[in-house]
Amino acid sequence: MRDNRIEELWKGYFVDRLVHAELRKLFAAGEPAPEMVAMLDRRLGRLTRDEVRSSLVRVRASFDFPSSVASATGIGTGPAVVARAAMPPAAAPPVLPTPRPPRSQPPGSVTRRTVKRPVSEAERAIKLVDLIRAGRLRPGTKLYAKYLGKQYVAELLADGTIRYGNRTYASPSAAGEAVKIDVYGPEISATRRATDGLDFWSAEDARVGDVVALKEIRRRVAIGSEA
Repeated sequence: MRDNRIEELWKGYFVDRLVHAELRKLFAAGEPAPEMVAMLDRRLGRLTRDEVRSSLVRVRASFDFPSSVASATGIGTGPAVVARAAMPPAAAPPVLPTPRPPRSQPPGSVTRRTVKRPVSEAERAIKLVDLIRAGRLRPGTKLYAKYLGKQYVAELLADGTIRYGNRTYASPSAAGEAVKIDVYGPEISATRRATDGLDFWSAEDARVGDVVALKEIRRRVAIGSEA
């Protein structure tokens, strides 16, 4: 019985090490994992996604996996230390939605709407090439993305593909992932690489004249809106 108990403890110890490694990736310094942001965004309806993301950037977390391996065998302990989430001592200023810019807004100045809206099936069916045909995006227009405090620029091609750097990508998400690979290198984790390209990139709505997320332009086309 004792041998079986020790075997169970060792198995739990190695499982805990794997889980601990993934938790550290989720809370690693830099851009928080998209699924973590999405989960908290659903749970914290009073906060915007940008506010949730900014908070996760500030958090520093470590995790405790109390293990009885040491007491049972006298060999080692489970990974990590006491779990905590340490926030800065001084209250950080709140992240406020950026007001919609005037039509004279210079190219490259990106505005993102933080109001949460459900995405309809009609919206999901609309592709970038459909936005071009609708006159909301022009071939050759610049796409802008701000990631970790730095702005990145891509180009929308006539067939709805996107040129970023020296390569062409079939979707905004693939182009957004390319930006993250440039930042973190080819060994970037799958969770960090995952990108909602329509939210990641912004462009000028050719009919309205403001610079908003591609997802917002798609929404406008879906509902037949001029703003």
